Amino acid sequence: MSDVKVSIIIPVYNPGNLLINCLNSVKDQTLQEIEVLCIDDGSTDNSLEILNDYSNKDSRFKIFTQKNQGAGFARNVGINNAGGEFIIFLDSDDWIESDMCEILYNQAKSLGVDLMLFNSIRHLEDNKTRDLIHFDNNFNENYKKFTFNYKYIKDKVMNGYFGVIWTKFYKTSFIKENDIFFTQHKMFNDVEYHIKSLLLAKSIAYCPKVLHHYMMIGQPSLQSSYTGSYDSICFYDVMVGVREFLISHDFMDEFRIEFLNYSFFYFKSKLNVMDSKYKSEYFSKIKSFFETTNITFSELKKINPIYVNFYLHLINSSSYDQFEFLNSHYDERLMSVIDLDYLPIEFDEFIENSFENTNCYINVLENNVLKLNEELESSKRDVVNLKSKANKLNEKEILINDLNGDLKILKQDIANLKLEIEELSFSKIKLENEIKYLKNNNYNLSVENKKLKQEIDEIKSSKLWKLKNM
Repeated sequence: MSDVKVSIIIPVYNPGNLLINCLNSVKDQTLQEIEVLCIDDGSTDNSLEILNDYSNKDSRFKIFTQKNQGAGFARNVGINNAGGEFIIFLDSDDWIESDMCEILYNQAKSLGVDLMLFNSIRHLEDNKTRDLIHFDNNFNENYKKFTFNYKYIKDKVMNGYFGVIWTKFYKTSFIKENDIFFTQHKMFNDVEYHIKSLLLAKSIAYCPKVLHHYMMIGQPSLQSSYTGSYDSICFYDVMVGVREFLISHDFMDEFRIEFLNYSFFYFKSKLNVMDSKYKSEYFSKIKSFFETTNITFSELKKINPIYVNFYLHLINSSSYDQFEFLNSHYDERLMSVIDLDYLPIEFDEFIENSFENTNCYINVLENNVLKLNEELESSKRDVVNLKSKANKLNEKEILINDLNGDLKILKQDIANLKLEIEELSFSKIKLENEIKYLKNNNYNLSVENKKLKQEIDEIKSSKLWKLKNM
């Protein structure tokens, strides 16, 4: 249909009676030149019967059927068959204002934009609502004349709250020419779509009206129903796709920190709610993702400290059980008080190359704790750290041979010096945990203390020899 102005694409999967309200809101649009592409995704209720009834009465309704393959696949069917100038994506349990298409079409045509943003309202239990407003009161432009690109809304690109497709009005030619289609995952299939469309749109406009209604009453979303299931592991593939897109289209440098924070937040939150049966597999995927992302130390200093803590636990764990052990023994709040600027310069180079050395990991987490290790004599980095520490604390006569006291005295000294004594940042507490890992996770405190004392004696002997021959 060459005269179709707007194609409304609706994937349908068991929405129940809410489907009728959705279809009525579409049928009653003040803009008549529309087509409604309804893709039944293998519904097992009476949805297909309802769709056929509307189609028989109104030729603008076009019905497609498929076995259950997910909303992303269904929406792609709609895109491929869309004949309108613009596209709207609508879920089958939501509804739209009667003048939505007319308002958005007229503004989009007038401004010649690829994409328009508009507002929505969420309907919650107990007659409560929550607005999804793109700009609140901080949009001071004449919206009927003003256009922009992603730079004006950079904070909304890597943003899960605004990363929804049902508050956007797309120019069909823009979507097809840029090959913007949905991934085939049952979950999170709109994440990459949102990011791609915002970044590739040359011109964007904003309509400050609430035109869409999102139903959250008695109708659990696919996201929530699949939360913790094996299907949700696909978020790894989604983020790999986002990363590849940012790199291939030269956006990564500009969005590097936003991308990292976004990745940390969602990987961390989704791992927390993952069913215990799948946590190990998901952990391995997340670890692989960050190992191949090549995060530098300077980037870590720009990231939320809680995510840094999560990242270091992740990178330094060989299994999910080990990761959980670190989480249970190191309070995440600790990272919020660590000043990464106090780390020695040598650590910057080390971080950029590898995070496998647990000594450096402990150094970052504790900052005020120096690591005593039975293999310390082979680690030149630890010696450099000790010397650097001594230089910074030149008002305090801290010599390596002072470490001949027993572990109890050393622990008390470290506690008294706290964060300002960097040279003594190999504390008894973290030493116990490290030796547990180095000695097949033997967490017996009494055995650990004996081994630590032996290590201190070895270090002392090694250092005294070095001092003697300086």
